[in-house]
Amino acid sequence: MSRWSSSPVAVRVSTGSVCCVSPDGTVGAEVALLQPLDAPGTGAAVLGPALREAIGEANAEGGLAFELAAGLCRFEVVPWIEGVHSREERRTLARARFEAVYGGAARDWAVDLCDAGYGRGGLAVAVPAHLPMSIVRACLDIGAAATSVRPACSAGIDRLLRRAGTRRAWLVVPERDQSFVGAVDLGGWTAATCLHEDGRSFFRPLGDLLLRETLLAGGVATGMPVLIDVSPKPGGRRIAGDQPARPPLAALDAGGQRWALEWVGL
Repeated sequence: MSRWSSSPVAVRVSTGSVCCVSPDGTVGAEVALLQPLDAPGTGAAVLGPALREAIGEANAEGGLAFELAAGLCRFEVVPWIEGVHSREERRTLARARFEAVYGGAARDWAVDLCDAGYGRGGLAVAVPAHLPMSIVRACLDIGAAATSVRPACSAGIDRLLRRAGTRRAWLVVPERDQSFVGAVDLGGWTAATCLHEDGRSFFRPLGDLLLRETLLAGGVATGMPVLIDVSPKPGGRRIAGDQPARPPLAALDAGGQRWALEWVGL
């Protein structure tokens, strides 16, 4: 692989592999991890060697920007509560939300929060507590610096938010095994979860998820359009299986409900 510039090199990390994407869009080969990254006790000793191999001859002087697959993340909506405005108070609410859903296992998770503005629900993301430190230590082991760590779906979410504007809409960012699915209304978040694929078609489990979330919301989400990010990967390449091929579908039906599909990034 050719030597790249000193701009940050993107590193995509999933539960079982890592790969690099250069600033010019060149996608490197995936390197398998010896142990799943979300397994207890997994850390820099597992990530470091794979990271070194994935970077190869890349010039990492500009640092490494890590993108975490949806399978390594948990997402929750943090509703707006009047009188709770500071970032620290809102993050405390986010932590409480994760603990309410996932129990004591969530107490030590690393949590971040992206608020949508006054009066609107924010989007919180949590990752295993050991993961950020494992990334930092793995970088130190290979003489590189981690410039950022964020969910891989972040860029797709930003594209879909711009398209949605103030509409009520579902936002879907497909990845290989799990995909981000969220709902927005007037720019604020009302739902956020991951779609776990089980070998069936992408659309059947998506329809099941939308139907379940619609029923849980008491039918409030009925008729909301579904915006799906299918922007090409850097350099026009995809990592195999990352995104479903675009089917000739304008709508998705499940359980007697119908959702209009909008393809973003074609």
